[in-house]
Parts: sequence; structure tokens; C-alpha cells
Amino acid sequence: MKYRIGWPFWKLAYKLGFILTYRVYITVDHSDGVTAYTAESPDFGLVCEMPTLEELIKEIEICANDILEEELKTSKSVNSRGYLANGINALI
Repeated sequence: MKYRIGWPFWKLAYKLGFILTYRVYITVDHSDGVTAYTAESPDFGLVCEMPTLEELIKEIEICANDILEEELKTSKSVNSRGYLANGINALI
């Protein structure tokens, strides 16, 4: 079962074994001849920027896990899944 971060009782849902989900908005900036991909999640303050989409997806997973470990006060990896919220229905 899945439960979104930011909804009421999401921390309890984690303790009950739910997979935590979060929204990710990705934007691309081509200014100054350099491409930069930026990801933001309004659900828990995630912000990442990388030069390629592949690197960004890896960084999202790492940062999300770090933030959730701190938020949930755990040292183990948190079972979570991000999904692209700006028009693309694909899991990260």
C-alpha cells in the first residue's frame, strides 16, 4: 500500500509499513549555454540540481532517502517512491 508524504498521519503510515510516495516537479534550464535539470518536491522540501536527467534521478533518490531518514529519525533506508507530477506518469 502507498501513502503520500505530507498527508495527515504519513509518519504513522510509514511505521505501519506503507510505501511513502512524493511528488517531484522537474524543470530544465538552458540559459548561458549550460543545461541544468532541477527537481523540487512540495511534499517535504526536496530540491536537487544536476547537469543530466539520469544524474538528477539518482540524486533525487539519495536526497529523498537522506531527508526521510532524518525526518523519521531512523538509520535504515526508507521505502519511498517519487513520481513526476508535471504531466508525466512515471515512477522515479
